[in-house]
Amino acid sequence: MRILEKPNEKIEEYYNTCISKVRGKQNRAKLGNYLEQILTAAKDYDLKASKHELFKFTNPQGIDGKALIKLYTNQVGKKNRPGRYLYNQLMELPVNTKCPFCGIGRVKELDHFLPKSVFESLSIVPFNLVPSCRDCNQDKKTDFPRVAREQTLHPYYDNTLDFQWLFARLIEKNTGIIEYYVDVKNIQSPQLASKVKEHFKSYDLYSIYRDSAAEELLGVREQHQNLLRDTNSLNLIKQLKKSESSFKAVYKNSWQVAMYEALAGSDWYTSGKAFS
Repeated sequence: MRILEKPNEKIEEYYNTCISKVRGKQNRAKLGNYLEQILTAAKDYDLKASKHELFKFTNPQGIDGKALIKLYTNQVGKKNRPGRYLYNQLMELPVNTKCPFCGIGRVKELDHFLPKSVFESLSIVPFNLVPSCRDCNQDKKTDFPRVAREQTLHPYYDNTLDFQWLFARLIEKNTGIIEYYVDVKNIQSPQLASKVKEHFKSYDLYSIYRDSAAEELLGVREQHQNLLRDTNSLNLIKQLKKSESSFKAVYKNSWQVAMYEALAGSDWYTSGKAFS
């Protein structure tokens, strides 16, 4: 998971901008009357997200949920509408358009971290809107945490950059299979550790990273085989560690870091048995 800069848009101003072009004076007035409830919901969301307690968030009473969902659809989701500028800004947050949830797919749409179909009050709250690849967004659908252990990592609130939690092992079969796993022993916060494990499971990162590694392994196989043939296993290990270090300088928990670390630590691979 990649951390993103949390939006600092003033919610009151953004909400009023969005409702400014709603058709019908009565409709605008009705939505305008929800402002305090939207601000209260946003404040509560922000507090609970920072404390790993989003599973406790509840909708305020007395609002027309369908009207708020329609507000997002028509005034944020559609091009050339008053709230669209924030949509565009959020879509540009990820480095190299990489999805912050899986780190592989390209961002294609905004995900309501807590789904708008359930939490209508958060339909246009900026820090509930996270750029996502289509696969992550569609796989998640309307899922949301009901208890603490079901919470996943939030790109605006959960920083996992300082420690490595993604690892891999090389299965000595055929030409080698990279198998990924999570180890949270370096994470001091039990809440964050729980989120890491659930994130890995909920977004099926095991399969996504395994498949990406299988393709990478095929691509570097000939290079590694030639290096081992022309020099020795120590030079192959050095090359593998160099690749690991290069990816680690960008992001410690990339699937590439775990893959090259596993290859460098495998006598089966570096001795050439994988190429037999």
